[in-house]
Amino acid sequence: MDVYLLMGDITEGAVMKKNEKTTSQYYCDLLSDVRRWLDQRPTIESAVLLRSDQTHPELFDRRAEWTNALLNALADIGRDRNFYIEPTRLYFSRDARGQGHNSKYDKPRWQGDDTSEFMTDLTWWYSCQDLPWWDLPLGAALQLDLVVESEWGWMEGRNYDHHIEVVAADFCKLLFSRADHRLLLTSCSNADKERFLNSLQRLRARSGLSPHEVCVWLWDDKATWSHMIEPTVVYP
Repeated sequence: MDVYLLMGDITEGAVMKKNEKTTSQYYCDLLSDVRRWLDQRPTIESAVLLRSDQTHPELFDRRAEWTNALLNALADIGRDRNFYIEPTRLYFSRDARGQGHNSKYDKPRWQGDDTSEFMTDLTWWYSCQDLPWWDLPLGAALQLDLVVESEWGWMEGRNYDHHIEVVAADFCKLLFSRADHRLLLTSCSNADKERFLNSLQRLRARSGLSPHEVCVWLWDDKATWSHMIEPTVVYP
């Protein structure tokens, strides 16, 4: 695992503060938990959660399947840590054209454990075991522990401008979110890696956030399922 801290200009500080080290450890621990989750589901077929009305759809080593597995892994980990998760799960299906889709609802939609997306692709709310988040008393903070966006971009045809535009739009959702931790799951080609990360760094700096306040798990755009446990971890 490669870990990069991309500092902006000198005014952002040249030395990691204590809270930055603590935050870095948060994402390292999170990645370790995701690896354990994936180790228990070594194949795409065992990792992807299918919508109940899908009968043996063909699964491929593609981004829609990766999104399903990684976001469901993070949802399960959040539940294990006693957070309120939205959406509860993602359900994979394949349409008649062969396109893979992820839905926040199983079929039928009224299945009781389904929740819709809130703000970002996945959120971990601070929770209270006795009360739902909307009934917490005035003294209880209304906070998000983690917000996640999964956006792999669009490198077909090697159209880099379109790729960074698509990723940056979802990255900004994280920058605008008031949460303790922010995580982007994304990809780019090795040839474009430096300018891709520089673009994310500039956006983060313009948002007023510090480098440690958002984390990127980055895969090469030619990655396969076997690479899911080894992203490059970046703090742009």
